[in-house]
Amino acid sequence: MTTFDIETELWKKLEASSLKTDITGKIRKKERPANSTKEDIVVVALPINNEQLQLAVANVNIFVPYMTISENNVQEKVPNDVRMKYLADKVIAVMDDNWQDDFHYEVQQQQTLEDMDSGGYFVNIRLNFYSINITN
Repeated sequence: MTTFDIETELWKKLEASSLKTDITGKIRKKERPANSTKEDIVVVALPINNEQLQLAVANVNIFVPYMTISENNVQEKVPNDVRMKYLADKVIAVMDDNWQDDFHYEVQQQQTLEDMDSGGYFVNIRLNFYSINITN
């Protein structure tokens, strides 16, 4: 199995779920669409070993734009925690504890980070990915 295989598997799983229509943007591999200001989901696989039991880490990043609020006649941008939690819960439900014939992946961690480049936040969901590397 390669990092390309991992990203494709996770992308297919997300694309086949209701998340495809739940978000305002796209589900992509490797990087977010250029200059996107929408909700996007990006799948990225980190290096995978070439042992008999292959181990890798993959990240599913959920990008959510700031929410504008008005307080005391001043508008400010704040994290959209409600939307981030909703989408994170859905991704975790789709991604957690998936078993296939020759691989398995499961959610290990979740965190929220600010994305200064796009003007929003993203939820990072880290998956452990296990594959059996046996050739016949």
